[in-house]
Amino acid sequence: MSDIIKTFKFESEGVQLFLHIKKEVHNINIGARMYIYGDIASVNSELKVNKTKDGLTENTFLTYQDNTVFWISYNEYKGLRWKSYNNKTGFSVYQSVKEMKEKYIEQCDLIPAIGDYFMESIKVVKKAMMLYETPLSDIISDEE
Repeated sequence: MSDIIKTFKFESEGVQLFLHIKKEVHNINIGARMYIYGDIASVNSELKVNKTKDGLTENTFLTYQDNTVFWISYNEYKGLRWKSYNNKTGFSVYQSVKEMKEKYIEQCDLIPAIGDYFMESIKVVKKAMMLYETPLSDIISDEE
């Protein structure tokens, strides 16, 4: 069982990214652990959320026209991954209140990078949507 310590929310174009910092008892002899878990919700009919599960890995994709524009993945051994498999949060194990505070700060330090990736992805897809949805008649007149 895990508890959410804090949730960070990023929102744009009807899409919300939730990044939850969670804690749980890891191993009674070792202590507790803290990690980041992410989720996406969309009310934008053009930007769809797709989720897959492969063994211990949960993948979440934001897609436009069947093209992935944003990706996060959670694995109980690697933590949250984003943008590429090399970006991962891992887990922070702690055995004291002092360590808990330090590990919380370490986890919070990762939030801006994930949020920036989300916002940049939305910026890129907005441009693609505009280019795709602009009618040719808006840019070329019959006289040309």
